[in-house]
Amino acid sequence: MPRNLVWQGLILGVAVGLTAVAAVFAVQQLIRPAAPEEVAEAFFKAGYQHDYASAWDLVSSQDQAARSQEEYLAANPLPTDQQAALFEQLAAWGEFEVVAISSSRPDQAILTANVRFPNSAQSEVQDLLAAAGDPAASQTALLKELRSLSDQEALQFFEGDVSFNLALEDNRWRVVQHWGSAVTVLLEAAVSPDLPWEFYPVQSEMLALPGELVKATYLARNNTDESITAKAVHEVGPADYASYFQTVQCFCFTEQTLAPGEQREMVLLFRIDFTLPQGVGEIRNRYTFYTLESFPAEG
Repeated sequence: MPRNLVWQGLILGVAVGLTAVAAVFAVQQLIRPAAPEEVAEAFFKAGYQHDYASAWDLVSSQDQAARSQEEYLAANPLPTDQQAALFEQLAAWGEFEVVAISSSRPDQAILTANVRFPNSAQSEVQDLLAAAGDPAASQTALLKELRSLSDQEALQFFEGDVSFNLALEDNRWRVVQHWGSAVTVLLEAAVSPDLPWEFYPVQSEMLALPGELVKATYLARNNTDESITAKAVHEVGPADYASYFQTVQCFCFTEQTLAPGEQREMVLLFRIDFTLPQGVGEIRNRYTFYTLESFPAEG
């Protein structure tokens, strides 16, 4: 065989070999799981933006088996397109910084991140989100108002540490929520017939692990042109398990006064006691606002 043909064959063989190696490396890159840091950040932002479909896709297979996407979205409705655009802009101003990550096994990780994000419960932001609930609302105009808040440095932020448990499943990191062992808390709201307020929970259903401190948010709006003071009555059911629902902080502790047309976020912090009997999967938590004149007599 002529020498030049031998060299051409060797060169071709090396080229084919390098191409094969490059192809294998490319495939490995494609199937390599996103880092735990990336998954945790994506999960946090999905929840912040109320993109619950994406959040559900990022949880563990055990969590998905415990709660289907249909059930999850029924309890956590998706925002309108205009609201989604506002949440996306708010999230773009947020900061997510991993401060610690540990692992006792290669397929598990515990991650803590410091987050600093715009407070979507700020009254001015809530007003924009409420207006964005109308499908006919101008997304451009709403975003302009939101950016104006930021430009004027009038946008409020919250900051704190958030922890995540992650597991590697089928070469993909997922967030572990332990939905299978959580208690479903049904959040209900009502007003007395003589109180011209709107009052409702932001989420009508939440999952709470025994011992976990959980934050729930309600919105109240005074639909009149005068200030009104009211107070809420709290009821937990079934009555046999009411003592296991521990209220840490609640708007129901004091009277609430809303100015004419005012909308206010009302926060509840609660915990399900560790000693809750096994088999109790659901607790109903209800608040009813009354005017001071119609407030039920104690006893």
